[in-house]
Amino acid sequence: MSAGATWHVPTDPDGAFVDGPGLLVAGAAGGPLDGVRLAVKDLFDVAGRVT
Repeated sequence: MSAGATWHVPTDPDGAFVDGPGLLVAGAAGGPLDGVRLAVKDLFDVAGRVT
């Protein structure tokens, strides 16, 4: 992201994002995605779990 860029965080009426501890990956601090909110979709069908 360039200097002076701004973020727009939309409201989250469905509760898709929750506050909690961040996932820290060794060697990743200060990278281009440091501090960025990220969503990950589960693309796997797991036996016995609703997908």
